[in-house]
Amino acid sequence: MRRKILYVCESIGGGVRKHLLDVLSHINHAKYEIVVAHSVDRTDPIFLEAMDSLKEKGVKFHALSDFVREISPWKDTKALFKLIRLIRDFRPDIVHCHSSKAGGIGRIASYLCRTNKIIYTPHAYMFQNSELNQLKKLVFLFFERVLDKFCNYTINVSEGERDTALQHKVTAPRKSILIYNGITKTNREFAPDQSSFVIGTTARLEPQKDPWTFFHIAKEIVTTCDNVKFVYVGDGSMRNEITQAIKEHQLEDKIILTGFQRNPMEIVQTFDLYLITSLYEGMPYSVLEALNYGLPLVATDVIGNNEVVKDGYNGYLFGAREVNEGVQKIISIMNDPLLAAKFASNSRQLFEQKFQIEHMLSSLEVVYDVARPEQVLLESNHTISSYS
Repeated sequence: MRRKILYVCESIGGGVRKHLLDVLSHINHAKYEIVVAHSVDRTDPIFLEAMDSLKEKGVKFHALSDFVREISPWKDTKALFKLIRLIRDFRPDIVHCHSSKAGGIGRIASYLCRTNKIIYTPHAYMFQNSELNQLKKLVFLFFERVLDKFCNYTINVSEGERDTALQHKVTAPRKSILIYNGITKTNREFAPDQSSFVIGTTARLEPQKDPWTFFHIAKEIVTTCDNVKFVYVGDGSMRNEITQAIKEHQLEDKIILTGFQRNPMEIVQTFDLYLITSLYEGMPYSVLEALNYGLPLVATDVIGNNEVVKDGYNGYLFGAREVNEGVQKIISIMNDPLLAAKFASNSRQLFEQKFQIEHMLSSLEVVYDVARPEQVLLESNHTISSYS
């Protein structure tokens, strides 16, 4: 008999969408019967387009109209009761909640329904956000600590995220399992532009990703260096203000915002260098894609980033919001083709060693199937974590 899994996701976009699509597309459907509970408004077009093929694999979807990002006691209560009703009807063996809002409502609903195994993957904790004031951080910490009592395991996607969770006591060591995100190995099909050096990123235009730092780094470099372009692949709430800044400085042909792209990796393959300016991360999928394509990287030295960008090995790290430092790191790679080639080769090697999808899926199945998965995965996780 197949084991029943309910995935609970308030938002299915960005890295969460990538993660869930990879899992649903590659997991053994002969072993698992799967239902996905999701919000109506925060499911991106790529996931919506993939639903038909996933339905052919047997995956079922349940949209919750009151499942919203904002804290709303009335809507949150309605979403909670709708989720309880779904759990009672489906009777899953496992409920796996993704990100903070789903982690809150999903863990409570599953606990009240006495689900056998309740799992939470935060994909970066809200209290990691350096933009939040201390009071808000304490509120998020409080809720994470309380909600941890309602689940069996937390899957952390990076060592830094796991260390942060343990340091702040939002979960216990015996309940925290480290499973790195993984993606399918592919080769480049599109060659870089030979006429210019292209520096780019794929990210939401949202405060967490700090597109202003990307813009300021780009402005400094394109106004002092010839034949350089910056490309930002993605959309979000900050698009208009960044677009306006680009126009004010008359840099439309040098700094390009592509907006939402259904096939962003076709553009990433044309990059010469990958830049990520996030203020905080869990384990960014966009950087894994850059590793897969063998790109040198320059990234902010924050949790998640600093486990896939090894300073001086496959790229450079710089302090969050430190524009001048970021500029210097990028120019040093641009001016040294041999160094860029070394970083590119090392990126691909690091990807093949640690971030392929097969390990992620096999580790997930251990968590789903084994009574004490933390013991089974301990040796494997130590191996993953011991890169030097």
